[in-house]
Amino acid sequence: MILIALPMTLLVLITPQEGPPPAHPLEEVVVEAAPPAEGEVALNCEVVRGGRLADCRVVSEEPAGYGMAEAALRSARNARLSSRRTQEGKRVDFTIRFRLDD
Repeated sequence: MILIALPMTLLVLITPQEGPPPAHPLEEVVVEAAPPAEGEVALNCEVVRGGRLADCRVVSEEPAGYGMAEAALRSARNARLSSRRTQEGKRVDFTIRFRLDD
């Protein structure tokens, strides 16, 4: 019996590993501040039938970016104005103030 030893070549492909990706890419990390204790939103709306409000527009929001404008618009959908003080088809300006209780 003849035993021939042939050299074996093991080819291993090594690709550089960067490690696991971060949970959030650094450019997407946002540190959120606590919500402000107070704020206000000025709206301009059209008075329609029954004193209801329609076509409301945000005139200003202070401070911006905390969702107060969206909350003011949602509440305006359910609001009704006294028909004695307003006329249908007219636009009205008003301010909604927010205050967070401790």
